[in-house]
Amino acid sequence: MKILNSKHVQASGIYFIGNILNAAVPFLLMPILTRHLTPSDYGIMSMFGVLQGIVGNFIGLSIHGAISRRYYDKSNENFSLYVGATVTLLFITLPLVAIASFIFKTQISLWTEVPESWVIAASFCAFFQFVALTIQTIWRLEVKPIPFVSLSLFSSLTNVATTILLVVFIGMKWEGRILAQVFTGFIVAAISLLLLWARGYLKFNVGKNRFRNILKFGLPLIPHSFTGQAFAFIDRFLLTNFIGIAMTGTYAVAAQIGLVLSLIIDSFHKSYIPWLYSQLSQDSPQLNKRVVRFTFMAIGVYIVSIAVFALIMTLSLDYLVGKEFRAAKMFIPWICLGQLFHAFYYLLVPYIPYSEKTHYLSYITVTSVFINLGFSYYLILSLGPIGAPIGAGVGYLFSFIACWFVAAKVHPMPWLFKK
Repeated sequence: MKILNSKHVQASGIYFIGNILNAAVPFLLMPILTRHLTPSDYGIMSMFGVLQGIVGNFIGLSIHGAISRRYYDKSNENFSLYVGATVTLLFITLPLVAIASFIFKTQISLWTEVPESWVIAASFCAFFQFVALTIQTIWRLEVKPIPFVSLSLFSSLTNVATTILLVVFIGMKWEGRILAQVFTGFIVAAISLLLLWARGYLKFNVGKNRFRNILKFGLPLIPHSFTGQAFAFIDRFLLTNFIGIAMTGTYAVAAQIGLVLSLIIDSFHKSYIPWLYSQLSQDSPQLNKRVVRFTFMAIGVYIVSIAVFALIMTLSLDYLVGKEFRAAKMFIPWICLGQLFHAFYYLLVPYIPYSEKTHYLSYITVTSVFINLGFSYYLILSLGPIGAPIGAGVGYLFSFIACWFVAAKVHPMPWLFKK
């Protein structure tokens, strides 16, 4: 089949392998960290990651999306100036967000348990991340997966090596892990800037119109990006504030296992979309039935493989982590169940942007977040820590069902094999 030989699908396979390797690196680090850090240390690290994600919405302003949109109607000169404008904007938003973090550091520390002196570091980590994302976005648009994956792996391996040096050999605790993130981010960002400059993508004849265009694109996406990320931090935020930072650390170990599933699912999703759109574009009843059969087959494969993964991880956790973290096994089945519903969602969500009805995605996302928040809050208070992944699972289940309903409405398919 031509679609299987296409440059884009071959690239998707490389991205898939790269994501697996990137997921494996921190997963393999987990047995070391859980034997040198306490659950409270792990909890602070986890909440630092939450904080980095939140401030990243305001620093990054979805510049990767703006670059992607501009790429396809570019001349080399104008595109280089546009990339230069996005990088310049990052250097403007960083001090603004860092200053705001400094002003509100006491309240932020109260909510996240991240010590006040480390709150600003999250802004720098987010900044470094978006600088690297700029060159990676261009590579993805140019269908150059090898340099994309290489930079990601270099970042992961540098992070791991620095973490082991600071935590294991020097004896630092959570501070060592965060310092490793800051150091790695700085190195990768510096390399990314050099690569952008070498390729002529950093031209700084920045005009007001370019800034206005980037802000017009990015500012309205802040609420959408924030709600989209909320699934990643509602559970940890509630656990930290209602149970304690040590339980957040224990939960973070199980969430790390769930992240492996999430990355695999996301990689498959990126490979699945080109194939799906190629089938839908032919508007053939026979091909539509083939897509439906494939969808149900994928659902079956997901159910079996994720169930086996959850069982293996639950039974082997005692050997993977230190004694203080073994309580994390109670979270694994529920986190995997949530990832299962999320995988189902990914099978159906492409129909909505294909039909150019993307406003429905915002409705689904926002509603799912509030359902997640409500159920997690109630279940944590009534059931204890186990309520966090159950509440998240309810949110994922709703997003899957709502997405299927909307997809069936905007792009009817023969789900009952009657069409």
